[in-house]
Amino acid sequence: MNMRAQTLLEEALQLSSNDRAMIVDGILHTLDKPDATLDSAWVVEAEERMSAFKAGTLTAVHSDEVFAALGKRV
Repeated sequence: MNMRAQTLLEEALQLSSNDRAMIVDGILHTLDKPDATLDSAWVVEAEERMSAFKAGTLTAVHSDEVFAALGKRV
């Protein structure tokens, strides 16, 4: 981290949690640019998964099972 970034961080840490959250949100929005191609691909994927689920070729797992399995691996 360069000196300017370090100074900004130190100053930001002096702000209220609300102000820090707003700064973080603003910075994150500059990093996460919408990608229409990626969004379209996810729409297609979601629709295919839903169709497969409705057709019975794809099964679902309850979220409790998923989180339990993740907890066991951690």
